[in-house]
Amino acid sequence: MQLKPSPDLYFADGNIVLVASSTAFKVHKCQLARQSDMFSDLFHVASDTNNPGDEWFDGVAKVVLHDDSDDVAFFLKAIYDGLYFTPTASCFPALSSTLRLSSKYLVPHLQALCINRLVLDWPTTLSGWDQRENNSLDPNGKYNPREFTPHPVEVIKLVEEIGCDAFNIALLSQVVPSNSFYGATGSRILCTALYDLSRYGPSRILSSISNSPKSCAPPSPILARALQGRGSAQRFMANFIARELSGREPSLNCAYTAHKYPSAFTPQACRESFYFIMLNLLRSIGGIASGRDADPLFTLVQAVEMMERRDFSAGPGQSKTCGLKICGECKADFKACADRARKEVWENLPSWFGL
Repeated sequence: MQLKPSPDLYFADGNIVLVASSTAFKVHKCQLARQSDMFSDLFHVASDTNNPGDEWFDGVAKVVLHDDSDDVAFFLKAIYDGLYFTPTASCFPALSSTLRLSSKYLVPHLQALCINRLVLDWPTTLSGWDQRENNSLDPNGKYNPREFTPHPVEVIKLVEEIGCDAFNIALLSQVVPSNSFYGATGSRILCTALYDLSRYGPSRILSSISNSPKSCAPPSPILARALQGRGSAQRFMANFIARELSGREPSLNCAYTAHKYPSAFTPQACRESFYFIMLNLLRSIGGIASGRDADPLFTLVQAVEMMERRDFSAGPGQSKTCGLKICGECKADFKACADRARKEVWENLPSWFGL
């Protein structure tokens, strides 16, 4: 097989050649051996320099790695130059390759850097998810998650390929601080990625995949889990609407009941406001309002934000806008209810996706 030297990782003073596919990387034994005991062992079994032969290339011993050449290139660059991530999805190829090989060859500090970045993009806590969603807005306020985070199918495949045990090992060895995971592992990252995938309708899931590289096409088990979780999310929101909004009565402390406001405002204003919110949530479930189906975490935030908006039409044929005539006490009561529901959603995600 004709070997092609790597354009970036072929050093004249290198003393070992790593071969991946048809690419040769001439590097330094000491640089790799100090990072990984596995490399140190590999170099010990390499042919001695006094016996050149098939196990040699360009005057030094060679070691054949059964890894993708792109993975090896990213991995070696991380060892030589360090690992730096940009706040965009473009860094995922380097992250995935480095995590894949740092897990295989046991380079814990690179594992830690990759896992910590994965947790930023695929959070293991609800507060982290909210921050991630805010970071996915462009300067004009448009939601564009694929610019900032990779396609969820890529992450799902990476976690399943490496195995959740790799994340557990990094956690147990305290390479990754336990408080950064709150006790979660790769299974929680997998869960978050499945939720991201499931938030859109089946046709949008498939169409987005068809426009992605073929490597992103989901095997049927991943698609089945995503659709299973999507159905659970929709059922949750349907039950929430029936339980908390359909015929919702004003708070026991409703300010309009206590006659703290002019007589033009009565508790009926709060009832009508809740009815208006219910209608808009029903539209959101179908994806008509925002195009984000089966996303209860987002839908519940929308419900709370509706109580403060002032851009609703004042009526047919009117150019004026107005807000909901809901009192502060009823707002606080419903916000607390929505916050509890969001926590319940987050806690239920693993069971929704069969994890």
